[in-house]
Amino acid sequence: MKPVYLSLVTMVLMGVTPLFDKMAMQGTRALSLLVVRMGILLVGYGLIAGMTGDLKEISHLAPKTLFWIVLSSLCGIGSLYAYFAAIKMGEVSVVSTLISASPFIATTLSIFFFRETITITKVVGILTTVTGIVLLARS
Repeated sequence: MKPVYLSLVTMVLMGVTPLFDKMAMQGTRALSLLVVRMGILLVGYGLIAGMTGDLKEISHLAPKTLFWIVLSSLCGIGSLYAYFAAIKMGEVSVVSTLISASPFIATTLSIFFFRETITITKVVGILTTVTGIVLLARS
């Protein structure tokens, strides 16, 4: 499957997920829901990895790979906790738009860490995202 199609599937799923999250939070603490979500994800990914044979690779991961995935996981823990707290207290439309600014950070850092090129398309996309965030923050 082409990356653009996978990206579109991701966009739709990530667009629907906050609605389900908000509905699940009625009278429930964010951390409780995160624990349940992570359990479901662990089982789901475990089944997929078992069916594809990727589960065997885990025992052969290099220390450097483990280091980076631990850092990524720590960022994920922090971001999901903050996201759940924000969704519980705020409007889904505002919270989901604000978190969509993450590509700005990822793009900026990838230029420095991976020496990715800066293109006019990337600059326009980032400026459009930032403009949308500013407009929503003021509403």
